[in-house]
Amino acid sequence: MRLIGSLHSPADRPAPMTSGEHGFYARTFFLVAAVVVGLGVLAVYVVDNSPIGMRYVLRTRIVRGKAVTEIPADARAKVEPILTERFGTPAAPKIDLEGWESDGARLLRGAAFYRRNCMHCHGVTGDGDGPTARFLTPRPRDYRLGVFKFTSTVSSAKATREDLLHTVLEGMPGTMMPSFSLYDREDVEAVVDYVIHLSMRGEFEEALAMRLLDGDDLDEDVVEEEVELLVEGWADAASSRQPVPVVQPVPSSAEAIARGSELFRGAGNCISCHGPSGRGDGPSVQGMDPDVWGNPIRPADLTRGDFRGGFRPIDVFRRIHAGVKGTPMPGGSMTEEQMWDLVHYIRSLRRGD
Repeated sequence: MRLIGSLHSPADRPAPMTSGEHGFYARTFFLVAAVVVGLGVLAVYVVDNSPIGMRYVLRTRIVRGKAVTEIPADARAKVEPILTERFGTPAAPKIDLEGWESDGARLLRGAAFYRRNCMHCHGVTGDGDGPTARFLTPRPRDYRLGVFKFTSTVSSAKATREDLLHTVLEGMPGTMMPSFSLYDREDVEAVVDYVIHLSMRGEFEEALAMRLLDGDDLDEDVVEEEVELLVEGWADAASSRQPVPVVQPVPSSAEAIARGSELFRGAGNCISCHGPSGRGDGPSVQGMDPDVWGNPIRPADLTRGDFRGGFRPIDVFRRIHAGVKGTPMPGGSMTEEQMWDLVHYIRSLRRGD
């Protein structure tokens, strides 16, 4: 009996595999799987136990146009003990900063979760340069600048803890950053604490490097001054949320979308980057400066609908209100009514809607 839909006659069909061939492919599969798992276990062991893994590495950074690694070795040697004293190691993290409260047990739990699930992309230090990062577009986020693109805070403020938790739970559509909503909630809460730890540590490292580049000694007064500035920036984030919209959005309508379309092409000047049809092909794309992480910028294709910062109306409103941090995308200077009209128009561009 001939199978329905078969494209081959019985004579053309390949001969079935022998039991020996089945065994060969099975052994090959399990060998490759064992090697991959073994490398993963080895990587975690090295981070936890070896002299190299027990400390962070002061990676090459460009600060004020100069590579951090150009600092004399004896000067750079002053940075690492201070970082270890204040932030511990990957296997024993801490945040020892006056004015900042930290749960040591939860930070340790977050570090373990990070090593299992995040380190291969974001790297040991949170520099976005893990072993799989080179294969990913866009690149994983480098936490060390203390800048996160999609937040609920005003354009000049840092992300809140809730902003980072939202990103970890929801992931980022259009990237390799997945949702962690199915993981144990306490693990997710803990890894957010650890991401903040890596971000604060990276900022502190850069601040000390800048002081060295300026010829300052890292004496106690200088270190405490940088600690105060660091803590102040993160502590102020919670009080720097964008104001709750006074004008609540009305349901989308043909009239609101039409008004939003006029703003998109006119006063909002959105077409200069996003193009007349919202596909991210505006005239300003050519020669656009990279983002603060040094990555090339491509304005979002609004017709895809997979907005990395979220597709909810409030998510789009926040992008218009405060912009996308670390990029040329500015905050809007229009009224809330106009912003909501623009939200409705942008959401209407998604193909298939």
